[in-house]
Amino acid sequence: MIQLIVEPRVVKTWEQFIKESPPYSIALDGYVSGAPKYQPEGPRLNLNHHEDVDRYSTLCTSMQAYLKLKLGLFEKFSVNGQPRANIYVNDPDQDSSLAAFILTKPEISLNIKNQKKLEELLHYEQIMDITGGMFPLDMKSKIMQQMAWIFEPYDSARISGKLYSMNGNEMKNLMQNIFSRIKAHLDGKSYEIALDNDYTILYGKPQDKFVLVKENSAYSRAKIIRDGIKSFASLVRENDGIYKYTLGKISDFIPLSLPKIYNYLNKFENIKPEDTDRWGGSQTIGGSPRKKQSKIAPEKLFKLITNYIKNSK
Repeated sequence: MIQLIVEPRVVKTWEQFIKESPPYSIALDGYVSGAPKYQPEGPRLNLNHHEDVDRYSTLCTSMQAYLKLKLGLFEKFSVNGQPRANIYVNDPDQDSSLAAFILTKPEISLNIKNQKKLEELLHYEQIMDITGGMFPLDMKSKIMQQMAWIFEPYDSARISGKLYSMNGNEMKNLMQNIFSRIKAHLDGKSYEIALDNDYTILYGKPQDKFVLVKENSAYSRAKIIRDGIKSFASLVRENDGIYKYTLGKISDFIPLSLPKIYNYLNKFENIKPEDTDRWGGSQTIGGSPRKKQSKIAPEKLFKLITNYIKNSK
């Protein structure tokens, strides 16, 4: 039996996951913080590409799931010859949903007639995900507009702010909607949505080293990069003085240390080093804590980061 378990905004360490999850458990895309890991005894598996990795050199979670499935995952994760897995996710984003589809529906994912379309979808999802959307893809291409339709339930929930108050059942229903659209795509019945990738600069100027923006869609970052902006903070959500942010830069070639900025902001908000709910992420993209988020207002955040950049030369 393969079951999907959705626990919104939960983040565990590998040690916690081993202790608290039953055998045959698989954590996806940040449910367990840290690099991919495998424990044969159990067995247990963490598929992730956010923390403790070179993000641009690490496969996205859905591609990790696909390769491991194709290379015998359910030879180990099985009982009496039948697949068994508890699939844990904390967010129904594009990468998590595609990875969960692949693992919860192995008969579809392994069907040779679906291979070309599934691998094309994985290819473009991987480019978008490992770069945090910061890659200048052609947003008018057929595959990108099909992806916009496939993942529209998530994108709509994120932009509207509904995502951040969803419970586990609501997130699971959202993922089931995405699963249906992935299946329709594999069957050649995908729709297409014209993409709005506009954004607004709230603080700073395009020529500055760092700006704070508000994105209009999940695809705004491609335009941000096309416009020459190389590092930014994005205000994702604001609610009664609580803010959710994403921090990003286009590559390691940009001399701005996001891990140092995460640490700086954690100290500013008095978040302890042992707290897993903290500012963090990879060297190119990350953001505010998942649960408690941030109490730093946008103007203050912009000043904090620009002053840090200025004083760290």
